[in-house]
Amino acid sequence: LTLDAAVGFAGSVRNGFHLHPDGESRVYPLGATIAISRPRTDSKAREGAPTREHQTSHITFLHGHAGEVTALAVSSSGRFIASGESISSGVAEIILWEACNEAVGTTYAVARRLSLHIGEVVALAFSTDESALASIGGDNDRRVVMWNVSNGNALCGSPAPLDGKVRTVAFLRHS
Repeated sequence: LTLDAAVGFAGSVRNGFHLHPDGESRVYPLGATIAISRPRTDSKAREGAPTREHQTSHITFLHGHAGEVTALAVSSSGRFIASGESISSGVAEIILWEACNEAVGTTYAVARRLSLHIGEVVALAFSTDESALASIGGDNDRRVVMWNVSNGNALCGSPAPLDGKVRTVAFLRHS
């Protein structure tokens, strides 16, 4: 086996490392930013030598959080990325990033900022049709909130059970 790439990822964010639906890019948190690493193939030729392919990575950084990123989700088409943060006091934001400039190579811009959780967002998940986003707050919040992706409104919310910690959320994928 030959090594294709190495990525520095501590793994402290639960479900924090995602393979983008394009099948090549990797999406992961890096402090208060989101990193999107895309492979790029360059031709390296030396005079008189055959051309060989060399793969490098291009990394895009998404900046916008005040605190460390603690939750991450990528929608099924890759059109959206959601990231949640942890802050020492106040409201922890969820940033909904939307793909743009696809002709040049997909980049992402802030589409919405969603604010209801206190202190920390611990989990995020998109619905299969990308119309909804579910989020879970940390120990100081203990709420599960369902968001409308198109307008950023909270659709509903509920306190999480007090007898245990809720740390993950998912949508069932029925065909």
